[in-house]
Amino acid sequence: MKLALIILSLVFITSCGRVEELEKKTDNMENTMEKMDSTVDHMDSNMTSMYFQVRQSDFEEKRTKQMSILLNSNSGMGQKLAAAEKYFSAFEYQLWTNVGRDTLEYRNQMIAEALEEFYQLMGDIFNGYDVMSPTLLDDANPRTKAFYALATKIHSINIYQENLVAKSKGLKLISLFDVIQAGLQNERQDAPLEIVDEVILRGINQEVTEALINARMNYFLGLALKNMTDKHKMGFWAKAKGLVFRLFSGRIGELEPKTVLNDQNQVTKEYIVEKLEKAVRAKEVLSTNNLTVRIDRSLESISSNLARYKTKDALNQKIYQTLDQLRK
Repeated sequence: MKLALIILSLVFITSCGRVEELEKKTDNMENTMEKMDSTVDHMDSNMTSMYFQVRQSDFEEKRTKQMSILLNSNSGMGQKLAAAEKYFSAFEYQLWTNVGRDTLEYRNQMIAEALEEFYQLMGDIFNGYDVMSPTLLDDANPRTKAFYALATKIHSINIYQENLVAKSKGLKLISLFDVIQAGLQNERQDAPLEIVDEVILRGINQEVTEALINARMNYFLGLALKNMTDKHKMGFWAKAKGLVFRLFSGRIGELEPKTVLNDQNQVTKEYIVEKLEKAVRAKEVLSTNNLTVRIDRSLESISSNLARYKTKDALNQKIYQTLDQLRK
């Protein structure tokens, strides 16, 4: 009996020791797990910070590269237009993810930074900008060409943003042109101004905005008219009146290139409608916000003297109707 009690006591003491040892090991494991969780959280924070730093640096480098093409005296208008589109697509807000630290507030901060950068650069370009007809851009200085290219492509949106918005409810596509329109509207309606609105309305920026939207309107109108006419098929008197128009800077004479709209296919006509609608929208932004509308004299003369053929073609009718909205 005594032997049995002794054996049971030894078993009990041994079991208690093992339990205590197990509890210590469990505590140690919990501490280790907590440290691992803390390490993982720290690594995740570092990776997130690294991603934002790389994204910011990478796209700043891309914008700098495209701006150098825009201001290069050896790059043609086509190259400048392509560079302008890539420049606007490389603003960091275009790569906003709507995940984690990429909050709506952070997106608005990035848009404000984009506007600040854009207007700082546009101020320099504006100093070398000559107000001239889009039809004469081949002879323009690099800053004038860059101004027209940026004005034409300011609505550009990165395909990443398009895909994100397509998959997300409640999100809208945002271009710098959208932001500028909203800022002008807020001022007109005496609505509370956001940080981005103040950037648009500050100092010379409003003058730059007015010139920018006028350049946008005229360039799109010029693209449309280029596909509606053929200056190489002008008669003798039309050429003579055109020469007088050029010599007297539009004060005398007229521009009457031959209308070739009926010779264009449906795809080209749809292209013409698209460009005219963009020109009309630019004019509406100017007029509704009490900014001066300046339609180029050459383009105004061409559009006023277009031969209008009676047609049942719906696209032809839409083209003429849209063109009339610009002439009102």
